[in-house]
Amino acid sequence: IKKGQEGEESEIVRHAVDLIKDSKGNLSLNDCAEKLSYHPNYLSKVIKRELGITFTDMATEEKLKQAKYMLLTTEYSVAEISEKLTYNNVQNFIRFFKNNVGFTPAAFRREHRK
Repeated sequence: IKKGQEGEESEIVRHAVDLIKDSKGNLSLNDCAEKLSYHPNYLSKVIKRELGITFTDMATEEKLKQAKYMLLTTEYSVAEISEKLTYNNVQNFIRFFKNNVGFTPAAFRREHRK
C-alpha cells in the first residue's frame, strides 16, 4: 500500500465515524456509503481493515453510547430515549439495550445513578 492511499482511507473512516456520530448510530452502511460516494462493500472493507470492527458494530456502539449518556444525564423516560434514537417501538430499544449491555435501560440507570 502506498502511503498516500493509506491516509486517504483513514479519511474515509474518519468521515464514516463522523456520520455515524451525527446520526446517533442511526445510519445504514448503504446510506453512509452513498453520502461518502463509495461502494458499500468498499467502505465496509476499509472500516473492518482499519478499525477491526464492522460498520454495524460501530453504529451499535454509538447508539449504546448515546443511550447510556441520556439514561445517566437526563430525566428522559426510556420511551423518550427510544424515540430520540429513532426506534419505532420502545420494546425493540429495550431488547437491543439488554442484549448489548446485559441490563434493561431502567436497570442500567438505577445501577449507575447510585
